[in-house]
Amino acid sequence: MIISLVEDRPVLWDKTLDKYKDNTASIAGWREICIILMEDFETMEQRQRQEFGKLVMKKWRQMKDTWVRKLKDKKNCKTSGSAVSNTKPYK
Repeated sequence: MIISLVEDRPVLWDKTLDKYKDNTASIAGWREICIILMEDFETMEQRQRQEFGKLVMKKWRQMKDTWVRKLKDKKNCKTSGSAVSNTKPYK
């Protein structure tokens, strides 16, 4: 679910956009995602909102980094004449 929410907000991932460097646009995008993921996000205390926001961003970063790592491993995989590796496909 996080992937599709981030995908709908290019300001969070598309480095070619000028708004990618705009910190307020990035914060607004993450805030929208947090509101969708937790309906009572707006009523939470400031500290709880910050912790939840950091958690959501951390989960996104972990998923993105894992996907990039698996893509890199797949690209570097030798195909002809080499032994089969024990890599599992990314789900």
